[in-house]
Amino acid sequence: MIQAAELRELVIQPALKGIHLYTPEAEELLIATCAQESEDGYYLKQTVGGKNAALGIFQMQPDTHESIWNTTLTKDSSLGFLVLTSCSYTLRPKPDVMVYNLLYAAVMARIFWLHVEEPMPAVDDKDRRWYLYKRYWNSYAGKATQQEFEANYAKYVKGVK
Repeated sequence: MIQAAELRELVIQPALKGIHLYTPEAEELLIATCAQESEDGYYLKQTVGGKNAALGIFQMQPDTHESIWNTTLTKDSSLGFLVLTSCSYTLRPKPDVMVYNLLYAAVMARIFWLHVEEPMPAVDDKDRRWYLYKRYWNSYAGKATQQEFEANYAKYVKGVK
């Protein structure tokens, strides 16, 4: 498990600032996603899913990673360039890079949210954060529940046991 304060300061904030997409709301959504998906970095690869098993601290599926590159980052070459340079790459990384490069995983998680036309939830709006997470990241077919999401946020982000 990665301490939430260090995850914010050393990974999420620099990643989002490096691609000029930092907002406190985006930071909160990413840290909540990490708390839910990997227990703040405890898991780096989904235990099910075969070749499309979710990867990294945000548990992004390789197909989602590739879709982001094939749509958003190839169409917006300036954003694609920012992704590469902020993560010290010259070529498009493979999805498994999200397992060991936390900065890159955070960048890709943030860019995922560019596809969502709904506004980011306010930092203190836990219901909206849950709604967006469930609808777009986990999907209605996913196993996450609001009770589990809020408990993981409280435990891993707020330190409440």
